Amino acid sequence: MKGEKFFGVIYALPNNLANRIFTKHKNIFIKFLAHNTKNIKIKIHNKLLVYISKSNKKITGEAVIKNIEFLHIKELKRKYSNKIFLNNKELNLYAIGREKKVLLVLTLYKIKRYHKERSIDYVITMAGKYINKEEYNKIIGKR
Repeated sequence: MKGEKFFGVIYALPNNLANRIFTKHKNIFIKFLAHNTKNIKIKIHNKLLVYISKSNKKITGEAVIKNIEFLHIKELKRKYSNKIFLNNKELNLYAIGREKKVLLVLTLYKIKRYHKERSIDYVITMAGKYINKEEYNKIIGKR
């Protein structure tokens, strides 16, 4: 995909956390990145596809990225406390040992769960996977 324009990203989540995005109106997605934040390829208006970890390689829904920020945990809590898809206890556990790192913070809109999950033929790791428009169309069944 070198030189290609990225259309979105697929991130893996446990089913219970994905459900909060789709049913509880928790529109702030967060992630600690393993790589430098300057190398991030996603942009505003790209798609975020939700892959259910430990599933049978299924994408369960999507959202559009409205805003991208990099925040420390304290800033995140102050700004978005009741909109984050993790509860406070989960967030604190997730941050242990990484309190000084910044999080990727995605504000989502046009959040939709697919009526029928979409199967893919590869596993998505916790690092995620960038996709282009052609890959997105293949996933959602457009030709």
